[in-house]
Amino acid sequence: MELRKSVTQVSQETKIQEKYIKLLESEEYEAFDSNVFISGFIKIYSEYLGLDVDKMLALYRRSAKETPDNKPQVKLRNGVAKKALIDWKKVVTPLNLIIIVAVIAIGATVFSSIKRYNELQTKPKLEITTPENNTTTESDKIEIMGATDNLAEVKINEQRVETNNKGNFTYTLALNEGENIITVEALNKETELKNVKTIRIERVKASQEPTKEPVVEAPKSFKAYIEVVGEAAWIQFSIDEQQKLAQVVAPGKSEIYDIKKSLTLLTGKPTTTKLFINDKEVKLSINTTTGTASITCTIENNQLNCPQ
Repeated sequence: MELRKSVTQVSQETKIQEKYIKLLESEEYEAFDSNVFISGFIKIYSEYLGLDVDKMLALYRRSAKETPDNKPQVKLRNGVAKKALIDWKKVVTPLNLIIIVAVIAIGATVFSSIKRYNELQTKPKLEITTPENNTTTESDKIEIMGATDNLAEVKINEQRVETNNKGNFTYTLALNEGENIITVEALNKETELKNVKTIRIERVKASQEPTKEPVVEAPKSFKAYIEVVGEAAWIQFSIDEQQKLAQVVAPGKSEIYDIKKSLTLLTGKPTTTKLFINDKEVKLSINTTTGTASITCTIENNQLNCPQ
């Protein structure tokens, strides 16, 4: 006031904002972020007014209004402090660490549960590396090699087969002359879900010199199985007038049946039920009124007849 200076003029010449000049004049020190700010402004303001800087700072300290330095500071090049962006002492607390660890543990548990649930809803893997389907051989036995999940149980033609810790298996099977249908099954013992594959091996006699005797064609054999895809279906299935199934069948393949005379199939789910005879799919006749599908096949003169 003695210098006849306005607050605006002082602010422009000292580069101190007007609000801070007013706070200094009214001694409202608690509004500042820290003592470093206050001391810096007092020094600049005192020099501008021509006052003794050390005396003004001493008067401020003796005023008992010095604000505690409880706010994190970052020192700038001009000596004026600036409030840090993050107070890590407040962020990294024992409670916050416990919460973070708990969230990580819960997340890991949920992830593990979801992964385990998906595993339990999936059929076990089943790969047959050798032999190939529809293989012809003169040998009286064949080696079957493949892989499945390491916890799955494997059966070949209902015979339990050992697997190693990676799920690989090897099994030597004796062959009959003619056609051999081999069923390989992988079973998840926890969920009872199974994966079934069949391969056909033809064992022929060793090559001989041709003779003039006529070759008599061996009687054909007919083998059938049902495969349900996607969702369960109610199925009634008879072989040679003997009922084999009359129930709701879960997705997967049924066992393989030998047909001597006839076959009859009735299903409530035409879109999910498939019939295979000698590994070839036989089309079902769909009743558009009832929504069911059926088929009857007979064997006459060693020929399969499945009228639609």
